[in-house]
Amino acid sequence: ASVTTGAPYTADTTVSQQGSTSKVLTAWRVMQLVEAGRVDLDAPVQQYISWRLPTGAFSGQGVTVRRLLSHTGGVACHGYTGLIGALPDTRTALDAQREDCCMPPGSWAPGDGATRVVTEPGSAFSYSGGGYHLLQLLLEEAYPSMTFAQIMQPLLHHLGMQSSGFIAAPTAEWPAAL
Repeated sequence: ASVTTGAPYTADTTVSQQGSTSKVLTAWRVMQLVEAGRVDLDAPVQQYISWRLPTGAFSGQGVTVRRLLSHTGGVACHGYTGLIGALPDTRTALDAQREDCCMPPGSWAPGDGATRVVTEPGSAFSYSGGGYHLLQLLLEEAYPSMTFAQIMQPLLHHLGMQSSGFIAAPTAEWPAAL
């Protein structure tokens, strides 16, 4: 848990950022909506979200759920180094995402709107954290009475990950041992 002190990493006392491991769970939850007939893999993601994907030379119509899941949607914003402190809501983050967004608490500032269509959807693989942020919004809007953490919790429990969750500091409820 700490290179400095040598403290061991334990499930009850260590907090880590989910990072890109959350993409697997996001994909699983989206596929549950597909299996339930609520989402069509080959439909434009715009059909399921209220936020409008900025476009340029390429149409957002080709940015399908399937392509976002497979990082072939043509959407920019490779990834993030993480946020420390309170997180903005999903729409605000989509409007302001930028590649260098690891910032101290209270310093969230608008970025350059990096989540946008930059290559022909379906033409190539390009890792896209921004694309998965669009899928997060799809989940939040499919389950409007739940937070993203509540949407994901059943999957974590199914996997036996009782000490895991999607919480953000500083308002998060930390385990008592911390």
